[in-house]
Amino acid sequence: CTGLDELLGIEPVFAEFQDTLFSQASVTLERSVQSKEINAKLDEGISLFLARVSPYFLLKPAQKCLEWLIHRFHIQLYNVDSLLACALPYHETKTFTRRSGVPLARGTLITHCYKDLSFMDFICTMVTKAVMAYSTHVTTSSQLRVVFSFYASTVVSALDAAGAVTDTMISKLLPFVQKGLKSSLADYRAATYMIVCQLAVKVVMEGSLVSTLALQVAKSLVKEPTLTREGLGCLIVLLQNQKEGSVGPNSLVETLQSMAVVHDVSPLLRYLLPPLVHSVVATHYHEMEQDAEVPAHRLLLESIVGSLPLSKGLDDTVHLATPTDMFKFLCMLWSYGANHGDQLDVRVGAVLQTQALYVGRALLAALPAPTLHTLASAQAPVVPSLLGCLSSPYREVRRAAIAVLDTLGQAKDSSSSAFQPIITRLLKNTEEIIADPAHLSQALGVLHEETSADPKKATLGAAFQLLLQTIQASVCPSYTAVTLLRTLDHVNGESVLTALMPTLDSLVVQSGQEPTILRSEAQLSQLVLGKYTEQTAPLLTKDQACLDLFIQALKSPVQPYPDIPSIQVMALEQITKSFFGVLGEEVQQQLLGVMFDLLAESRDALVSNAISSVFKGLAVDAELVAKELVPPAKSKVTVTVQQTRRSKMLQRKAEESGEAKPEEDAVPWQRVTLILELLQHKKKLKKAQALVPALFTLLARQLLLSCLLNVCQKLSPDAGPVAPDVLDEDKFNVELVVQCVRVSDMPQTHHHALLLLGTVASIFPEKVLHNIMPIFTFMGANIMRLDDSYSFQVINKTVQAVIPALIKVSADWNHGQCEGELEAHEGAQPDSIDVVVVKIVHVFVDALPHVPEHRRLPILSQLVATLGPARFLWDVALEQDVEFWISLCCGFQVSEQLSSLIRILQYLMGLPQDMHDEAPVNPPPALRRGARRKEPQAEEKVEELLFNAEAHSSKELRHFKFLSVNFTAQLLASNSFIRKETLRYIHSVAHCVEDNSDKPTAKFWRALLNKAYDVLDKVNSLLPTDTFIVVMKGLMGNRLPSVRRKAMELLNNKLQQKTKWEEPQVTVLISLSGDLLSIVGRGHGQVTAEEEAMKEEEEEEEQAINRQTALYSLKLLCRNFGADHQEAFVPVLRRAVEVATATGEEKNVAGSALLCIAEVASVLKTLAIPQLPSLMPALLQTMEERRDLLSNEIYLLSAVTALQRVCRITRLAETSSVSPQLSARLASLRSTLATKVAPRVLLPTLTKCYNDMVPAKQSHLGPLMSILKDHIGHMEKDQLNSHQSELTSFFLTALDFRAQHCQLENTLGGEEECQRRVTQHLVPCLGQFSVAMGDDTQWKTLNYQVRFSALLMVMELASKLRENYMVLLPETIPFLAELMEDEALFAGEDGVQKSTVLLQYVLDCMFKIFLYDTQHFLSKDRAEGLMGPLVD
Repeated sequence: CTGLDELLGIEPVFAEFQDTLFSQASVTLERSVQSKEINAKLDEGISLFLARVSPYFLLKPAQKCLEWLIHRFHIQLYNVDSLLACALPYHETKTFTRRSGVPLARGTLITHCYKDLSFMDFICTMVTKAVMAYSTHVTTSSQLRVVFSFYASTVVSALDAAGAVTDTMISKLLPFVQKGLKSSLADYRAATYMIVCQLAVKVVMEGSLVSTLALQVAKSLVKEPTLTREGLGCLIVLLQNQKEGSVGPNSLVETLQSMAVVHDVSPLLRYLLPPLVHSVVATHYHEMEQDAEVPAHRLLLESIVGSLPLSKGLDDTVHLATPTDMFKFLCMLWSYGANHGDQLDVRVGAVLQTQALYVGRALLAALPAPTLHTLASAQAPVVPSLLGCLSSPYREVRRAAIAVLDTLGQAKDSSSSAFQPIITRLLKNTEEIIADPAHLSQALGVLHEETSADPKKATLGAAFQLLLQTIQASVCPSYTAVTLLRTLDHVNGESVLTALMPTLDSLVVQSGQEPTILRSEAQLSQLVLGKYTEQTAPLLTKDQACLDLFIQALKSPVQPYPDIPSIQVMALEQITKSFFGVLGEEVQQQLLGVMFDLLAESRDALVSNAISSVFKGLAVDAELVAKELVPPAKSKVTVTVQQTRRSKMLQRKAEESGEAKPEEDAVPWQRVTLILELLQHKKKLKKAQALVPALFTLLARQLLLSCLLNVCQKLSPDAGPVAPDVLDEDKFNVELVVQCVRVSDMPQTHHHALLLLGTVASIFPEKVLHNIMPIFTFMGANIMRLDDSYSFQVINKTVQAVIPALIKVSADWNHGQCEGELEAHEGAQPDSIDVVVVKIVHVFVDALPHVPEHRRLPILSQLVATLGPARFLWDVALEQDVEFWISLCCGFQVSEQLSSLIRILQYLMGLPQDMHDEAPVNPPPALRRGARRKEPQAEEKVEELLFNAEAHSSKELRHFKFLSVNFTAQLLASNSFIRKETLRYIHSVAHCVEDNSDKPTAKFWRALLNKAYDVLDKVNSLLPTDTFIVVMKGLMGNRLPSVRRKAMELLNNKLQQKTKWEEPQVTVLISLSGDLLSIVGRGHGQVTAEEEAMKEEEEEEEQAINRQTALYSLKLLCRNFGADHQEAFVPVLRRAVEVATATGEEKNVAGSALLCIAEVASVLKTLAIPQLPSLMPALLQTMEERRDLLSNEIYLLSAVTALQRVCRITRLAETSSVSPQLSARLASLRSTLATKVAPRVLLPTLTKCYNDMVPAKQSHLGPLMSILKDHIGHMEKDQLNSHQSELTSFFLTALDFRAQHCQLENTLGGEEECQRRVTQHLVPCLGQFSVAMGDDTQWKTLNYQVRFSALLMVMELASKLRENYMVLLPETIPFLAELMEDEALFAGEDGVQKSTVLLQYVLDCMFKIFLYDTQHFLSKDRAEGLMGPLVD
């Protein structure tokens, strides 16, 4: 089977080539020897075959046929164009690459297409040849779809990629475009449409060419009904992107006429007519004034209207015969921009709106007066539409509307217009309206207020009523009504609401009937409901229709748009505090009822939230809410006995038959529940006590209980009793609350009821007292067993609230008994409180085994703490086991524990010695008190409740006594541990640890020793201070290292506590330093050979941890007592220095020694100086050993701390001249600070140090100024410039030293000495700074800052600065002359002495100044200025 046979199975059109190209004769045909005619005929057959096989190029049969043609007829040499045309649509496939040898990128193909027009012509010709090849065999274009796709994509992409489409390119494409538009093949026409669109977008063509293309596109649509949408789209793109008027109206209309016969041309006309009408309207005013020629678009519009069938509302944009119709059209254009819908499928922007306004102005100017009166009347939409334009957000629209309004208002006899009062007032505020879009509504609001205040302005009020009537007119579009009502935003009042009620009624009815209302209608509903304000609220009381309409709005839940609330929510938002407060009580009751009904019926969360928010903001009378909670009572009707019997019989039958008959006075629980939820968070509630009877009537669930709790808290915020006139005790049904606790199965109900009872106990304590036991019995049996924080909190709150109230009642009774008022308490005895409390304790104790273990101790501790430990703690002691009792006792004071023990012993003494009957009477389930009641009316006693002797056997009595005494003994046994037993036992256990260190029981003995230490810790806190010191001193002398260490730890704990030590105790504590020093010992390498031998003879060597602990103890002793006992800690410093400087010392020990040195040195101050020669070299050497420091962080921290503390006394060391090496080290340290630290860090620190030293440490200024001098010398120029102001300020402060800090006698010599303190250190710094700056502008103002005593500074500056001081001479000479002429300086008895000294200093100063004068500064004028004062 050959490739041709396979192709014939796919496409029969190849059958004609069986006898030619693929015949048997072709096997021997050699075309190179054939004639020209034969080869031409052969080329024609090959081209036809290649054109037909191109759609099947990728199939294997086609490839076989091509292989045959290449092999047999050498088509790759003789038929290159035909072969390329066959394969080119597949240039991106692997098959094409295999045939051609190289891949062809699409970008390369497109670039070649628009650069080489012959190649573009080749592609277009290839399509026509393919169409001709299949022209006689096919009726569809499916075979050529690949060719058409390649054609369209290549040419469109080439046109898009070309920089500019030339006329030559268009001339090349135009013949093929015309062929494509005339073709009957749909794919061919679609490809041509795409090329036409690309040409229209890419280049502006001549009008004739555009007209020709438009006609051919239109004719193609008429000729072939397929591709209608694509053809219309091509036509629209062509018209949109070419010059206006390129298509002649006549030819287009003719084409549209022919198209209208076959197609619906309405979509095209919807595109054509709006801009066409827009152009006609925009140039209308121009035509009227200049009598211009009728433009082409006007003719086109007339042709379309006259010759085309206009349907679907298109004929409504062109029929404007009368001025009234014209202005109706213009008013629609003025206000249509506010329409959110698209009823006319057009958009009116601000530009068109402005143009339409100016057209209207021109028309108004040309109309006669009667017509203007008609247009300005209430029946015409002109004035309302203009008011809407005056509130436009666009300034130019407002300006154009003002122009139209001005034209309308200036017409003759315009005063007859009903709107003239409004127009006149608005024209007075034209500038404000143009500037601010919100000004119109404000101006109208002011006008309406004037109308309400002045009855004479009836015409103005009538104008407003006409505007409101316009809104409710049926011909007024809803979007226009919205715009107009927004301009009337500040126009409010009962008359306004009355006028708008029909509109609201219509909207509410419409919202309930139609599934969807317009957006503008929803907005209009919101604006009308906004008129229900505080001003119009009285109308709801006067006019029942107004109230009914508002209630109807509250019941309209439809929300058609998600961004606009429903009418229901809009109405709810109007119920504000001020609005509700103005309403009458009956209206308030109705609105509350409606809101509560909506809350119960609505399932919309927005409505529920809105009602909750509204109710929370209202100030509501509780009586109104109470009426909504409880249904009205049935009126009493007198009935006979027979009627009563009959009703009971009918009721019994109904119950037996199971029929449910609803009760007439049934409570709507869902509604009540929701109301109670609102009351939970209600703050603004008047007469809250009015709710109490209603709530008790409804008392059935925890929400009611919670609401009652809220009311009680409001009545008694301070948890105290309330007056009977506020709430009568009889109205508070405590028994019912207790019943709720007992019968309910809901934990929430239990919790709420208990919290309520706890609050009521503070208000009505006696009433709660009579019902207390059922409460705590239920609590012990149920709530205490729950393991949750909320239940635990409820128990605590109940105990804290109820118990103190009962104790208070007991105290009141005791007080009444003393005053003879016992009868007032109905015969109650003080012991009855104890009985009740004991019963409560028993309830808790009985429930304790069922309570979660981690809750037991907190619950019982809270109970005992509330009851009072001194009075009732012993009751619990007789109820529990020893361990729990001891744990409980730990939470109370020792005095309370001892009181409880005394009460236990007193109670035990009151019990009988023995019982005669061995068998118990009614034995209890466990060993505890047997609270058996003898008689129902018998009086109970506390003793019988604790342990009823008659109800137990003798054995049980003895057991009870034994347990009680055993507990007392165990508690008191701790007293023996306070004595020597604890220490003796620890010593014993420590020996056992050593003796059993290599045995299996070693772990046990170590654990036992740790427990013994714990006991010692507890005993330590109980020991008196004097005893504690003695005990610790003895323990530190123990031969066991572990005991010594524990003693030091206990001492450290004691020293860290804020204890107020007495002087004798301090003396004893300081004496412990000798024992601690013996534990520290000397450092390694610091002992002699003889001492080393003695040390080897010791039983054991002190452990390193003990030495660290001892050093820490010494540090704490010095911190606490070193300041007042410095001499006692000199040996401590000496020993610590020995340890720290010892070579080979363990690092942790050395670190502890350094910390001890730091503490002691900072306390001893000058007494520490003798140790510095040996300490500082070692400390500095330590700082240089970076490896050791970095490997041990604690050691590093210790060394740095020691260095920091020691550096504080380096000044003392320097002045004492103890060690030249130390002085050198300190000098090196100063040099490092001066040269290594950045100026931004060092200069603020130097200033702070100077301020600290000047008042009391003036002798310390030398090193400080030395550091500053060296620092200035090492500063760069840019650093000096940046810190210049800071340095200058510092020097000026130092130069003013005498006036601020020298408080000596007023003598020149005294001031000189005072000044020299700072001068000798400051002048070198100034000199260094002046040399470093090299700027003569920095010191010109310096002499104005010094006074008389600064003369010494001038001398020093002159001698130090030398030639640099010349910059100061212009200020120095006048200063010296002024100083000598000041007679006040020389007044007094020593005036001669002062003048002599002054003359000496002045001459000396001038000598030094002139000595360094290298600039011939001393002129004649300056010499004369000095000569006069000198001679005088």
